[in-house]
Amino acid sequence: MNLGKKHQTFSGRFHIYKGKNGNIWLGNNWGEIVIIDPLTNEVESFHLQNNKGERIQTVIYSLCLDSWNRLWVGTSNGLMQVELETHECKSIKLPEEIKNVFAIAEDKEGNVWIGTDRGLKKT
Repeated sequence: MNLGKKHQTFSGRFHIYKGKNGNIWLGNNWGEIVIIDPLTNEVESFHLQNNKGERIQTVIYSLCLDSWNRLWVGTSNGLMQVELETHECKSIKLPEEIKNVFAIAEDKEGNVWIGTDRGLKKT
C-alpha cells in the first residue's frame, strides 16, 4: 500500500487496531496516532496533546473506538480519551497504583474494560 511521501518512512514499533468502519489505527512509542483508510489510502496522523496543545510523550499500547465514537488510548501514562475533531486528550482518572494500560475493549453493553499492570478493570 502506498501511504504517500509523508508517511513512507514509518519506523519503530506500532500498535494496531482495526475500527468498526474498516480504518486502521496505529499508535507508536512517541504518542503519535496514524489513521489509514484502506479504501482510499488516505492517511491522517496526529500526536497526543493536552488542552494547551502541547505534545504528550507516551508509549501507546492500545486503541479502541467505542460505540459512542470515543477514542480510548491505553498508554504508559494510563488511560486517555481523545476528542477526534480537535485531537485534545483527556486523562481518565484511575487508581494511583495503575500506571500502564495495555488493552482496551468494549463489551456488548457498552462498558469499556481495560487490561492494566494491576489487572482487569471496568471504566
